[in-house]
Amino acid sequence: MLATLAEAGGQPSDLVSITIYLTDIPDYQAHGREIGEVWRELAGASYPAMAGIGTTALWQPEALIEIVGIAVIPDDRLRTPS
Repeated sequence: MLATLAEAGGQPSDLVSITIYLTDIPDYQAHGREIGEVWRELAGASYPAMAGIGTTALWQPEALIEIVGIAVIPDDRLRTPS
């Protein structure tokens, strides 16, 4: 998600909302501290509004999570595909 955001000219601070779909909520909660450390390493100290939603399965059967992000990128940084 962060790579796609960067390709569009965005930065992690442009994220306004993230929804995480989880197939194993207890496992995600058990690793929350490590997940937070990785987030700060990749995206910095800013956290957008976040929601975690439990689900029994995702489109790719081997996937454990799916992340959907919404960002607002200022026009002067926005890059559109050519």
